[in-house]
This record gives sequence, C-alpha cells and structure tokens, in this order.
Amino acid sequence: MASLGTFLLLASFVACSYATVISVAGARRGSRRLIESGIGAFYLVCALMTVASAVIVNAFIVYDGESIWLEGLALIGLYCIIAASFWWG
Repeated sequence: MASLGTFLLLASFVACSYATVISVAGARRGSRRLIESGIGAFYLVCALMTVASAVIVNAFIVYDGESIWLEGLALIGLYCIIAASFWWG
C-alpha cells in the first residue's frame, strides 16, 4: 500500500514539473493552449497528492493490524474532507 503512495508522489512530481515547464513556455510564447494545459496539469497534481496522502495515511493507521474506533473515525473524517475538496473544488 505504501508503494502505491510512493508511486503517486513520484507521478505528481513529474506532473508538477510538466505543469511548470508548459506554463512558462506558454507565457513566453503567448500560447493560450499551453497555459491551459499547465493549469490542467496543476489540477492533476492536486488530485494525485490528495490520493497519495490518503493512501499513505491509511497505510500508517492500519499497519499495526489492530483497529480502534478512533482510528476508524479519523479515516472517515479524512475521506469526508477529500470528498468535500473534490465536490466543491
């Protein structure tokens, strides 16, 4: 589970690098399509970081093999925050 989080963090780094380079190139050339592509890549980075952090937090909480109601409540709260951030943007 943690390896999935690591992969998502690396993918978000690549997407972040792409967003930065494309946005700067679009601003220098005056290309609206490149700037919009950079903005789309930024949203992709936000989504990837959210999923990666949720996977890593979930792996840390359930790693010990035991679960108490407080850990479950914390995970439900985390999932509600993630859902709200995607719903209301």
